[in-house]
Amino acid sequence: MIVLNAFKLLFSNFGLMWRLLLYYLIVTAIAAAFFMGVIYPQISDLLTQVAGTQVFENFKVLIGNLVTMSPDLMQSSETFRVSLGAAADVIAQNSGSLILPLILVGVMIILVRFLYGLGDYPAFRILNGSLKERARYPFWGTLITNLPKSMLTSLCVMLITLPTDILFCLLIYWLAGWSVSVFGIFALFVVAGVAILLFSVRETFLAAWRPLIASENKNPVRAFGESLSLCGKSFFFVFSQQVILLFLLILLNLISAFFT
Repeated sequence: MIVLNAFKLLFSNFGLMWRLLLYYLIVTAIAAAFFMGVIYPQISDLLTQVAGTQVFENFKVLIGNLVTMSPDLMQSSETFRVSLGAAADVIAQNSGSLILPLILVGVMIILVRFLYGLGDYPAFRILNGSLKERARYPFWGTLITNLPKSMLTSLCVMLITLPTDILFCLLIYWLAGWSVSVFGIFALFVVAGVAILLFSVRETFLAAWRPLIASENKNPVRAFGESLSLCGKSFFFVFSQQVILLFLLILLNLISAFFT
């Protein structure tokens, strides 16, 4: 099974995972410093007003009740819905002051996605060397020496994933509004299920893209076409593994949200 093999590969290359995690933490720290120093001062008053609606506290309670399947789940869902509406009213009343912060947030998200993506190419190169040649390559050295290729790969991947992320989020937002009126509290499961399916389909067709670029040294356009062809032939098998991985990821995030 792909999922089990992925965990085996993870534990056999744990040093790489720690270095990749360190790289992500560095990028995240830079983004957080930019947000707190430039963006947060412009929206701090608005966030205080939004927090006054208790929307954040009610969301945490809702997640906790969802994870534990508490009898208070319906009540916490309604409470969160009311506080979410109040928070939306507060944001609408201050929409004029959000234009510049939203632009800065958009630029920050694009840059962070691009910088995160720089770590993908060297990681796949190192994994390929470990599997094929039993070789050990340093992460930082591989990142620096392959920086132009990493930049091209990250940019190409982002041109596909970022627009689809926006499209999927808009669809999920619309679905959430519709399904609440139809399914009530069970709308959470409907929305989560549709989100998993949407992202799993995309990741299924892109599953071989970055590995082909890194291991076969193919240009991103050709590798993209081959990924579509290869994964399309084994669609249902790869798709099922992607669904499992995304479900485990969402479950882990829900548990983390509950305990934090």
